[in-house]
Amino acid sequence: MIIIHPLKIAFKDAPKVGSTSLFNWLYILLYGKKYDPVASGNKIKFVHGWMQAQQNEIIENQSTANFKCPPDYLVFCLVRDPVKRLLSAYSNRVLHNNILDFSHKPAQKEPIKSGLLAARPTLNYFIEHLEDYQAIAPSIFHHTRPLGYFLGRDSSIYDYIFDVSEMGLLREVLLNHWHTHKLLENQVIPEIPHLQTSGKKFFLKDLTESSFNKCLRVYADDYATFSSLNKNKISQEWQQSNSEHNKNEIRHASKAIATKFRPEIVQACWLNKNKFDIHEGKIGSFSGIIILKSNVPDNYQLIVSDARGEWQLKWKQPSPEIAKQYPNNPSALNARFNIEELYIDSDQPVTIFIKDNLGKRYVCFIISGDNQ
Repeated sequence: MIIIHPLKIAFKDAPKVGSTSLFNWLYILLYGKKYDPVASGNKIKFVHGWMQAQQNEIIENQSTANFKCPPDYLVFCLVRDPVKRLLSAYSNRVLHNNILDFSHKPAQKEPIKSGLLAARPTLNYFIEHLEDYQAIAPSIFHHTRPLGYFLGRDSSIYDYIFDVSEMGLLREVLLNHWHTHKLLENQVIPEIPHLQTSGKKFFLKDLTESSFNKCLRVYADDYATFSSLNKNKISQEWQQSNSEHNKNEIRHASKAIATKFRPEIVQACWLNKNKFDIHEGKIGSFSGIIILKSNVPDNYQLIVSDARGEWQLKWKQPSPEIAKQYPNNPSALNARFNIEELYIDSDQPVTIFIKDNLGKRYVCFIISGDNQ
């Protein structure tokens, strides 16, 4: 619990519920300027980290379990529907901040490097494997933990519990509180800023039924603890959004067709078939050949991007019969790859490409449904 004595308030923060906006606003009220770690000589980069580290006559931190509210202090917290909070965390952490780039933590990167987890997971794949990503990425673990871990399971300690959409109401309640106690009387109180809004927006309609139901299970305790979080309401919203938006139209397609591209570093490439049956959004196993030109270095990876995200394929498997067709190219001896299963949806076709160690991509095949 963060106690700000000059403002006679105490609040508990949690990630992805507007905390960045609130911390910056309160800092301005206290010090009359925006938080700047360089100008102030602070080594803590972000204002919320700085506030959480204070222990003085202005700002005090106490554990929620041992919190003792001083007289006349207003105690509050912010919450957000857990499903929508997870959508925000995925957009901000996984896509915008690219938190799964573990170039500085190779040991944690191993499940991705070995192909056990997608490096750029789609939303529903991310939720399906949420516990796996939490295990390898501390930031994801932190930003997707239940609200109750941060705010506690006793909501009665709070005078007010505001939804993140109620920042305007929060400001009015605090203004009334400060007016009652004759605080900030000669100070202009700005609006609460809306920060940390970068990244692609995701909505309930983007969730499959399986993903949505898993969210309800993971955050069941949050719905039980905070009465303002309504499990039935969010379920109705999800059902309504899906009835209005058929995002799985590709599942009605019966066939998918492959288009071949031969980049300049490839001597030859083909799949063992060019048409595929689609069953419930999936394409069954098939194989292919990609032969790099003989003068091309052997430092490329073969990647597939499907509805789950990006995966590294097992490539350069033995292909002795192909080597007979290309006797002057050593790459032909190990040019085969196999794919067990692909997921295809209406958002984008499946792409199979090779990538060098600098990240440059060379598309070899694109597979799309017959209604794309």
